[in-house]
Amino acid sequence: MYPWLASAIENATVIVTASRRLARDLQEQHTSQQLATGHETWHTAQIYFRGDWLNRLLDSADQSRPWPLRIDPISSLILWERCLAKHSAEAVLSFAGAVQLARQAWQRLQEYDVPLEEVSRSARSADQQQFARAARAYDESLRRNHWVDAASLPALVTAALESRQIIAPVSVLLAGFDRLTPAMERIVGQLRRQGCAVEMAAVADRNTSIVSRSFRDRRQELRAAGLWARGFLQKSPRAKLAIICPDLQADAAGAARLVREGLAPGWQYAGAASRRAVDVSYGRRLNEFPAIAVALLLLRWLQRGLPSRDMAVLLRSPFISSAGVSGRSRCELELRLWPDRTWTPTDLASLLRRHDESDDTRRWHAAIERVIAFTNEHRGNASPTAWAERFDRLLVALGWPGESPPDSAGYQLLNRWRAMLAEFAATGLVTPERSMTAAVDRICSMASEVIFQPEAEGGIVQLLGVLEASGLSFDAAWVCGMDTTRWPLPPNPLALVSRALQEKHSMPDATPHDNYRFAELLLGRICASAGEVVLSWARSDGDAELSPSRLLSGLALTSGDGLADPGWHAKEFQDPSAVATVEADPAPPILPGEKVAGGAYTVQAQATEPFTAFARGRLRIRDVPAIESGLPAAMKGSILHRVLHRFLSGKPDSGAIAAWTEEEIDQRIERSLSEVLLPARRHLDATHCRLLEFEQQRLRRVLKMFVESERLRQPFAIEQVEFAVDFERFGVPLALRVDRVDRLADNSRLIIDYKTGAPKSPLDRDGRLLDLQLVVYAMAIGGAIGGLLLINLDSRAISYKGTGGTEEWDPKRHADWTERLASWVEAANTAIAGIAKGDIRIDLRGNEPESGSLAILSRVEELKRAG
Repeated sequence: MYPWLASAIENATVIVTASRRLARDLQEQHTSQQLATGHETWHTAQIYFRGDWLNRLLDSADQSRPWPLRIDPISSLILWERCLAKHSAEAVLSFAGAVQLARQAWQRLQEYDVPLEEVSRSARSADQQQFARAARAYDESLRRNHWVDAASLPALVTAALESRQIIAPVSVLLAGFDRLTPAMERIVGQLRRQGCAVEMAAVADRNTSIVSRSFRDRRQELRAAGLWARGFLQKSPRAKLAIICPDLQADAAGAARLVREGLAPGWQYAGAASRRAVDVSYGRRLNEFPAIAVALLLLRWLQRGLPSRDMAVLLRSPFISSAGVSGRSRCELELRLWPDRTWTPTDLASLLRRHDESDDTRRWHAAIERVIAFTNEHRGNASPTAWAERFDRLLVALGWPGESPPDSAGYQLLNRWRAMLAEFAATGLVTPERSMTAAVDRICSMASEVIFQPEAEGGIVQLLGVLEASGLSFDAAWVCGMDTTRWPLPPNPLALVSRALQEKHSMPDATPHDNYRFAELLLGRICASAGEVVLSWARSDGDAELSPSRLLSGLALTSGDGLADPGWHAKEFQDPSAVATVEADPAPPILPGEKVAGGAYTVQAQATEPFTAFARGRLRIRDVPAIESGLPAAMKGSILHRVLHRFLSGKPDSGAIAAWTEEEIDQRIERSLSEVLLPARRHLDATHCRLLEFEQQRLRRVLKMFVESERLRQPFAIEQVEFAVDFERFGVPLALRVDRVDRLADNSRLIIDYKTGAPKSPLDRDGRLLDLQLVVYAMAIGGAIGGLLLINLDSRAISYKGTGGTEEWDPKRHADWTERLASWVEAANTAIAGIAKGDIRIDLRGNEPESGSLAILSRVEELKRAG
């Protein structure tokens, strides 16, 4: 791969690379060469990334001289923030973005040896002038404190070489440098003045063919690249392959998924080896890894309350407290019943203190107490080092990052997190003390900027950006995105330095001509670096049509018509002949002691879609409630039911209700509302308490309308309100909760259920029963049943929808009430018997709304295709 490598190392030449990836690749190549020649031990090769090499040179300098103290990038960032804040005339829309632009400009100015006086003279816009002032302030801060940052390091090394404070090595070989900056050229010049032989690594042209191919869109292009790599590896299993994307940083994970589609079809369920087959050069931000995201949420919780969605993440996270989360998951379901608000540790402990008594919940409550104690103990300012140590100890005490032992990638992630804490601790040089809030904010900011990619074994195809591929050699390479929008790469001149100054010093991207020539150089070197090269482009991007880059016109290309898009692997499952037989998986009959959830709902589900009844009732699958900003509908419905229970708890009959005075009605309403709403207010914030006041006003109107409607009914006596009934039939135990039972004038019972929301009726227009709920209640209560009634409660109207043996509820059909009720009871018995014997038939027509949400579990689509 690198014909010059062996001789350079043999001659003790220092090899300096333009990228860390190239340095790592050369080290691996050297190791392979040593093992191939039978060596068991060997001297470590002197191969260094440029930044590391400069630091090593300075470390070798005469230490009797007081060299400037090297500050880390985060300390440099903090200095830039101060300088920009001081010299910005007005608030900047994106201050973090402005700091990033300023640091980029400073780096480029140092690389091209541009004096700050010249930057100030050439500044034209207000932004350029502000940057010039901030840059002078930054430079003065470095000089005043005797500091040096990474951008200024080349100038310091040059001065040390010139004064012979650093002794040059015998020889240096520069690898992967597409162009040398003036600062680097000055270092090279000083090395040569000391007699050091400095050479550029030769770029051998290994190319034998260049193939071009276009595809409909980017997805086709990347899938085809994966299929190409698969075919190449089948012929040459040890081949070194690269797929190079010019905009990889925009969506590296998405690009990797598309490449895997062609390289390892079915990788989603093929295990970790298939996922690692693509070695992606561009990682993710540290705060995007789940374990780190949880750690950051915990730290934020120290300084402020967290919204319900963040609290839900912490409650179900396996990265804290304990690996088991069953009890905490039940706590999360309770949390979801409340409006979205910010929860302090004290607030959450108050809500969930007695909700669940499982072991993992008790450990969670102990963790909350540690968070509260930490916040109370550490209220003042402290050094970054102290905060880093405290945060690390707290996370460990909270059980982070979980009980399960991490794999290799997990260990690397944990090490990178702790390295970041050490980097934060180092900022004490520029900020001796911070508040806890400032410390947490800085750590969160750092985690959002750090890019982390674990080193994973097993990668057989490298997915690289264009600049990352510089200097590397391959057996074959596929270069994507060869359209006019991506090649040449879009120019990126400095925004805070005048264009005239950039052109004067020949900075990158200063002119379109320079941008084109550099892209031409990059493409030529990539093509020369591999034996076989494929250049591809997409003909469209959404609605936009694309055309091939002009850079292709200067290359000798052959057609790549044989390179095809394999499509989506999942499409194979749409072919009935490719689908495996769905094996029968019967459910067992009801077992002794088994509990069935859902009550009458499960019976109704059995009558319409048995699998849903099995999933909800026997497997106890529940939908996770959405977190809502206002008062959730379920919460308002629950409040109304409890208010009605309290309002009618004295079980008044129709005569007593008719005798209530307006004052007595108001007193009863207020007492009921107060007793129900007072406990709810303890867990609501000020905004939601105000919403609850509006709900209270609405409930007053509903209750008054309800009383007036009840007075219009024929004589009745309330027998029971809001009570539980245990009912068993055919060995199926059902826990029921009935809203209300009235005793009618003929001594029969009226079964009542309250409904909120859209009005509901027990029967359809043709008199067919719509729901078995009230029938099951009637079976459980027993005795003479005179009717079934739904009371629809709404602030606009109270409506009664029922059926029974009197004209009051069913004027058209009351005569055959006994027969109709008996037929419904028979239907309910049939449904319960189906539950008992394990009937889990599946609705293949998809008529039942519930069946869609359970489709993966029921395998309904596979069963449809199987015929």
